[in-house]
Amino acid sequence: GGEEVVVLACGALMNDFAMSVHDKYGGFDVVNARSVNPVDEKLLKSIAGKKIITLEDNVQPGGFGSGVAEFYIANGIAVPRMIIKAADGSKLTHASLSQLMQMNGFTEESLLAAVNSLKQ
Repeated sequence: GGEEVVVLACGALMNDFAMSVHDKYGGFDVVNARSVNPVDEKLLKSIAGKKIITLEDNVQPGGFGSGVAEFYIANGIAVPRMIIKAADGSKLTHASLSQLMQMNGFTEESLLAAVNSLKQ
């Protein structure tokens, strides 16, 4: 798509979440990142000129977003801006899926706020 912000969604849960927000509000493109390790180098090179948000239902250290950032750094590719949205490891507990999503900041409001912050 032609949007300046791309949400790279890792896994079916995050892809479904990103697509539901996209379908309701628009304003960003969604790419389903099918390969986590190794990262899809061709895909990452194709979106390098965009502002990127990675989404993962995993903790950040050593996760998908970190791998994406490491790829760009290792290859000397400068991306305009990037936000990594990952689960908060301190909040791993037993709860419903919707409660876990909310507790870890995976809400429409938080995703739209991240998109809007990159557009400024």
